Order: sequence, then structure tokens, then C-alpha cells
Amino acid sequence: MEMALADFSKAVELDPSNPLTWKLRGAVYYRLEHYKKAVSDLTKAIELDPSKPDPYLYRGNAYGEMDMFSNAIADFNRAREAENGDYFENLKQAHKAILEGAFQTALARATSATDERPNDSIAHTYRGIALHGISRFGQAVDAFNIADAIDPDNPAIMFNRGLSNLAHSRPADAVSDFSSALSLDSSLGAALKYRAVAYDHLGMTIEAEADRKMSK
Repeated sequence: MEMALADFSKAVELDPSNPLTWKLRGAVYYRLEHYKKAVSDLTKAIELDPSKPDPYLYRGNAYGEMDMFSNAIADFNRAREAENGDYFENLKQAHKAILEGAFQTALARATSATDERPNDSIAHTYRGIALHGISRFGQAVDAFNIADAIDPDNPAIMFNRGLSNLAHSRPADAVSDFSSALSLDSSLGAALKYRAVAYDHLGMTIEAEADRKMSK
């Protein structure tokens, strides 16, 4: 470990503008339990490149060893933010915009979130809701299809896709979606209500009336 410290110290001298060498030497100081020196080096690494999560994690651990817990927690939060970029903020703002009916804003935020985390069903679901809100029903269905592929047992996704299929003049698909949602969550009274509307479009009046009675 002492040899590694010497090597990284030499690297810092040769290239003091490289955040990686400061981070690596700081990590060595941490392992040697020289926590103040670790904090100093890791702070320099962060000053040179604040976008990387690792220096925050190492520095947070060093603060923790010195019982500086508020500093440690702050660094752990910064590490999470650095790792996730603007994802959580985009998701939060997309949800807020949906509640306010600002669907263009919601679409922009949700699309940014899907770009950052393409395998997150929530971001795709918000994108689908936003697209539905601006009457782009076919694209909304596509977004819900992606969300459903990621999270296939989520009744909320199926319900929202059902709404978009219904608005997109696909009542049979809407019936299928609402039925799937109800099979997973029988308390979704709204699914019964809209499935009745879909049955009406299909001329299935008996089924529609049965759903209306159950939804009351």
C-alpha cells in the first residue's frame, strides 16, 4: 500500500490536473486510515471533475470514519445525484406537470428520463400519459407497450394503455387491457367503467351493462 501511495504521489506531481490520480491517492490514504489526507485529495478530485460519483463516495466514507456524519450523508447524496444525472428531477417534474395538465412539459421531462434510464417503466409510463394528454394516442400506446415489457404485471400500465387504445378507436384492445388490469387489481373500478364504454363500441351491450352495474 505504501508503494501504491508513492506511485500515485508521483503521478499527482507529474499531472496535477488529472482528477483520477487525486482520487486514487485519496483512496489509498483512506485505506491507510489517513482520513484527513484522504478528504483533501478527494476534494481536489471533485474540484477538477465534480461529475463522477466515486470521489464523493470515498470522501463520504472518510467523513464517516471521522464521525462527521452530516458531511458523509451530504456526500452520499451527491454521489447518488452524480450517478443518476438529472433522472430523478426529470421524473419528479414530469409527474408534477402531469398533475397540472401541462402535458408538453411532462413529455419533455419524461422523454429525458427515458433517455437516461431506458429500462425504467415509470419514465415510459409518464411519457405515455403525456402523449395521451396531447392526443397522440398511437404513440402513447407505444410508450405503454415499452413500459409493459419492462414491468408486465403492473395494472396501472395496462389501465392507462387501455385508455389510449379506447381513444385510438381500438375498443377490443382496450377491453383486453382493462380486463388484464382488473385481473391484477379487482379494486380498479375505473377499469370497469371504461371497459363498459369499450364494450359499447363493440356493440356488446350485455357486457357493458354488467360492467356498469359492478362499477356502482
